Amino acid sequence: MLLKCNECGNENQLGAIFCRDCGAKLDVENMRPEVKDHKPKGSIVEMAKNIVAIALLLGLALMFGSMFYPESAIQDELTDKEIAKTNIKFQALINKIGGEPEENTYIFTPAEVTYLYNNKLIESVEGGGYAIEKLHFSLDAYDNVVLLADATMFGGVKVSFKLVGAIEDEKAELRIISAKMGHLSIPGFLQDKIIAKFTPGIDGGSIKDIIDATVKLVVEDGDFHITVKDLTKK
Repeated sequence: MLLKCNECGNENQLGAIFCRDCGAKLDVENMRPEVKDHKPKGSIVEMAKNIVAIALLLGLALMFGSMFYPESAIQDELTDKEIAKTNIKFQALINKIGGEPEENTYIFTPAEVTYLYNNKLIESVEGGGYAIEKLHFSLDAYDNVVLLADATMFGGVKVSFKLVGAIEDEKAELRIISAKMGHLSIPGFLQDKIIAKFTPGIDGGSIKDIIDATVKLVVEDGDFHITVKDLTKK
């Protein structure tokens, strides 16, 4: 690139200080060609970083939102006639545990178990910073037990827990297959902490007596079949 002398117009080599024709001092700074930064203001790299940052923020927001967005339970309310029938079976079960000459095996539908748990056994379970307000029982296509708990955290935040488990060895024991908080899956290493929250729900009242007296619990034809010890008074 050549530098043009302002005095005589002669072209000089880049780096010259004086014009080789007229000897005038060259104004190197003003004659230096302008180097433009062709880098766009918003480069692709910067745009990509911004997109990734926004995606991460949205992901975190969705993750925390899904935790506190309760999963809807199937509403399978019993009719008055069904409630009366369920209460009769339940009272017979309690009588049997108490040593009365009743049948050993009792059959309850998931809807009946849901009604009994929430109305006859435990109405509200406090534990670890939240309260279980309602526990819904159902069965999936593989006869696994599905527990859906409506709960409140920190004194008012609504949340739900979903546990899916299989009844092991025909006993009243549930092996947890999966667990969720809202719509967010709970990692295996955290499942024990969540499951522990359900412990107060089986620690007291009639439900503990029923569990202690149960010798066999199986799922057949979409119903729970509970067989209890023969404690008939003699």
